[in-house]
Amino acid sequence: METGEVVRWNPGVLANPHLLILGGSGAGKTQTIRAAMLELSRRDFGVVAIDFHGDLLIEKAESYPISMTSEYGVNPLVVDLDPAGGGPDPQRFLVLQSLKETFAPMGGNQLALLDRALGEVYKNTGIVQEDHESWRREPPTFRDLESALDRLAEAAGKDRRPEAVKTKLGPAFSYGIFSKPQVPIRERGTTRIDLSKLPPGLQYLAADTLCRQLLRRLQMRGSQGTHRLFLVVDETKLMMPARREAPHAILNRIASEGRKFGLGLIVAATSSAHLSRDIMMNCFAKLILKTDKIEIPPTARRFLAERDQLSSLLEPGVGLINFGDEEAYTVVRVRPYAARVGDG
Repeated sequence: METGEVVRWNPGVLANPHLLILGGSGAGKTQTIRAAMLELSRRDFGVVAIDFHGDLLIEKAESYPISMTSEYGVNPLVVDLDPAGGGPDPQRFLVLQSLKETFAPMGGNQLALLDRALGEVYKNTGIVQEDHESWRREPPTFRDLESALDRLAEAAGKDRRPEAVKTKLGPAFSYGIFSKPQVPIRERGTTRIDLSKLPPGLQYLAADTLCRQLLRRLQMRGSQGTHRLFLVVDETKLMMPARREAPHAILNRIASEGRKFGLGLIVAATSSAHLSRDIMMNCFAKLILKTDKIEIPPTARRFLAERDQLSSLLEPGVGLINFGDEEAYTVVRVRPYAARVGDG
């Protein structure tokens, strides 16, 4: 029952700033995400939004569409400069993991060929593991990776495996987004990266790359006393690997480690089945909006909520919120983005 009392999510004073939003189609999830982004920006938090559907635009946001015709792209081959764990060798491993998820299934021979090609492109660029200063050189792109696979195919003669690997990765090459200048990720203001024009597999690869780059940048600065930057992901399932509990999954890592480095997380999902244990455990604030009837039993179980309360959520923007240390959920009506614009 609504009481008329004001309920505020104030991440600036919370030890755990993460917010999880669950809601089905027509529940008001997008309006709620945009409202949170707007209020964070008004309070001088930096916001980086990974927009899978193209509808997270808010006032004063810097928007960067990533598509076949866009100016900017994403470069998975950018090297981490941290002397303790960076360089081309660890980056090859991360890229292989991402490509394995994007273009599954990939066998051991295919991954070995890819690793060989990746090693070649770094070597040709003069970036070597033993020379930390070389890591600062201009990184290779997927155009270089495509050329390396061409050379391997030419040298292989009748062995068609290099050509088969290149064919499998065809969309990553033909879209061109992984061979363009790197999209800027700003830590002040609101940066919206629009991936809505990409197919799901390339969305995953682009988003996974951007989030890893953001976390690495913050990790290099060490622990932070406050969180001043938020990552917003509007569709969790599009960023989770096949094994959603995998420790290498970047959203799992950000949920469990991000706040130590000043990074807050806002994630949204349409089903509790799309959420890993790490995300469930590490998101302090949980907001449940209207869900499909078949989602009520698993949502009640995983969120420790009452089924009757979940069944009563019928209007867009009306939901249940819990700040982690409360025994029960509170009924709230979220003031949507459209009602906030212009009110300062």
